[in-house]
Amino acid sequence: MRRNIVIIFIIIQIFLGSSTVLDAKKQSYLPLAVGAEWIYEGKDKVETVCVEELTEVAKEEAYRIEWYSNQKGAEGKGYNTKTEYWANTEDGVKLLGRRSHGIEKVFAKPFFLIKYPVKIHDKWEGEINLGSRKAVFKFSNDGLEHIETKIGKLPALRIRHSVFSNVIDTWYSPGIGIIKISNYKKTDNELIETSINTITSYKLGK
Repeated sequence: MRRNIVIIFIIIQIFLGSSTVLDAKKQSYLPLAVGAEWIYEGKDKVETVCVEELTEVAKEEAYRIEWYSNQKGAEGKGYNTKTEYWANTEDGVKLLGRRSHGIEKVFAKPFFLIKYPVKIHDKWEGEINLGSRKAVFKFSNDGLEHIETKIGKLPALRIRHSVFSNVIDTWYSPGIGIIKISNYKKTDNELIETSINTITSYKLGK
């Protein structure tokens, strides 16, 4: 099955070039449904991401996403690190709001985590007001890669976004969702990798 997905990706790239990778109507890069769960392993920790419920945020239908973190080898999901609200739309998956460190914020200008139709080299922005300053998120679709994971070598799109000195690469694999997240700190001359989390297992919701 995974081999067939890879072959489909290659054929599409040959015929469509670098502009469009895959129509979102045929493949979902972030399949959202209540009960879905993704587990990722980093250097010292295990991260679990769960789709808990379908709710409403700012008059939009959205999924409540819970993020958990635990030490490797420990039992259970660990402690809750943040809550996010994702809206699945025809134009992409939007981040509507977030709760972190006990503070919940619904964004005045929600922005896309991934945009449809998926186009390599596509760029977009989002912003959040943080009181006295504004955080501008700059996104880019950096194209198709093949990522080694514990569940196999998977085709995935790398979406990079940056805000202030932070740079995050997120890889989305069709039919699975996020399979890898890498965090970096940007200096004058280089990107310093601070953490990597790669998928170890997942289940889709209903």
